[in-house]
Amino acid sequence: MTDVSATDIRQPVPNFIFYDVQEKKPHQIMDFKNKTVIIGFWSSWCRPCRREFRVLSDMARTHPDKMVLVMMSEDNDEDHAMDLSRSFPHLHNVYVTWDQRRVMQNFFQVFRYPGSIIIAPGGVAQRKIIGGISHDDEQGIAAALH
Repeated sequence: MTDVSATDIRQPVPNFIFYDVQEKKPHQIMDFKNKTVIIGFWSSWCRPCRREFRVLSDMARTHPDKMVLVMMSEDNDEDHAMDLSRSFPHLHNVYVTWDQRRVMQNFFQVFRYPGSIIIAPGGVAQRKIIGGISHDDEQGIAAALH
């Protein structure tokens, strides 16, 4: 069982730019300011990360107009992010990216995987969850989307 901790952070989020590894085009966090954004930090060697990605992508599929999922690879090379991106169906509100310089990881201080940041509409980070989001957590996150 994964040890999970959740912390309220209430922190404005800078307008980070990230590149989706499949589309190869830039996106800005503030492009999604009217939706809940979940940033998932993961690494390819992390089994709980892969389980969490399935849960989060199911949530994104269920709430396509209210939520955006940004899966941020913390691996040493982009190939791992590409592998994950190819292993799941492409959804218009799910982005897989590589945090090459660890900018977002350092900003949010996420150094254990999986880790997630939940950003409310308007661009304020509300919660930091370390240890993996499961289907049991889905109801609480879904309530925040309404």
